[in-house]
Amino acid sequence: METEKMKRTFALAYVATGITQIAEIGYNYLLYKSFPIDEIGLFAWAAAVVVFFNMAIDLGLEPILTRKFGRDPLALNRAMMATFLPRAPIIFVGAGVATALYIFGQFDGDKYWMLVLIGAQAIFNVSDGVCKAWLRANSRQTNANFLAVMIGASKLTAIIVLTSLESGTIYQLLFSLLVIRAVGSLFAYRFVLGAQPAGNDEPSQPLFGLSGDLLKAGIVVGGIGVLTAVQNRFDWLLVSHFISTDALATYSLANKFYEISQVLVGAALITIYPWLCRADTNSALIFIVMRLVLAGGAILGACGAILGPLLISILFASKYSGIGLPVVILMLAVGFMATSGVLYQLGLARGHERSLLVVTIFTTTIQAAANLWLISRFGITGAALGMLLLVVLTSAGLSMVVWKRGLLSGQVILRIFAYLAIFTFLIVLVSYFSPPVWIALLSCVIALAFSAWWLLFEGFERKILQKQMKVLLTR
Repeated sequence: METEKMKRTFALAYVATGITQIAEIGYNYLLYKSFPIDEIGLFAWAAAVVVFFNMAIDLGLEPILTRKFGRDPLALNRAMMATFLPRAPIIFVGAGVATALYIFGQFDGDKYWMLVLIGAQAIFNVSDGVCKAWLRANSRQTNANFLAVMIGASKLTAIIVLTSLESGTIYQLLFSLLVIRAVGSLFAYRFVLGAQPAGNDEPSQPLFGLSGDLLKAGIVVGGIGVLTAVQNRFDWLLVSHFISTDALATYSLANKFYEISQVLVGAALITIYPWLCRADTNSALIFIVMRLVLAGGAILGACGAILGPLLISILFASKYSGIGLPVVILMLAVGFMATSGVLYQLGLARGHERSLLVVTIFTTTIQAAANLWLISRFGITGAALGMLLLVVLTSAGLSMVVWKRGLLSGQVILRIFAYLAIFTFLIVLVSYFSPPVWIALLSCVIALAFSAWWLLFEGFERKILQKQMKVLLTR
């Protein structure tokens, strides 16, 4: 792994992520601003249901294929067929179940078409996942990231056009997004097909054997994915059940701040993952970068906790009431989410997915049980507390896995949790005393950056960072 290559890949990854997130933020602003709150609530309910369907189809698709492409000269068409082979029946069964529930009166027309229009995108999720895995495994991560930019820009264009029309509906928007995904997936497929080197189409094993190998490798990761869907969307369904779809609309908006943070942290984690998968990855720099991601997640969480409620008040006035405290709690969860993400990617890259599954089962069970009590009593604030409980337990559980497997030392893990304790204390402090926004923001960023420098890194690691910063500044 060349340092220069890493810097360039990270820089372009965040350029692409920045553009995509600007488009995504614009899209979500218009979505939550332009449509009635009951339609937003119905949309959030359908999206929560479809997430479980998507995870049942995903089955660890992208990380498993990234590993496979990185180790074997697997042709795109064979990978695509082997990937769709076990997933096509699940797609047909899902469509059949939704249709049967509609026919027998369990769903009304609004719910049915919302589910169909959102769920149909699963086909393109699979296709895009294969293409992105090939690109990431073949040192074309920038191409994979800019495919996401193309989709994000197209989504924003679609909602701008539709919301400018007085007769534009949320169903027309979802149909437009389905068309955009189809066109984008076709473009990605043709691009990757053309990028393959000649002679990369010799079958190394029968198609059913290849499909079985990929499925077997993906079952554990897919199980983690399904449990992750429970972690991220079961609380949405409970909010809808115990309170109302209007309350779900409010909680889904608060959750957008958490999800945007996930994407920003995830851009770094996805970039790191292919390097961690390589057997020759031994560089101290990659482990330094992992802790920089962790520190960046904490700083991002602090900024979101301070600015989030203010931004919602400015953008939406009083349309979404009672959202301030849930946003703060969810942004507190972001710091722990970044930690668990770093530890998870490290464990997955080194082949310890079974241990990761055990942790995920335990933490998901605790969160689900806690949410039944918290949401019924505290509403969307209880849902936010359930998410915070989840990421704290996940960080603790994954730290035990990487420590026992010898991937990180106990001293490094203790330093990480000391840093998270400082992060938590700062968020609680500024939330309780409510100083002026600029003072709270500046104080938290400086304190977290200073703490990260002296707490997360050893002396020799600080020297490496200083050297890298000097190189950047002298250019």
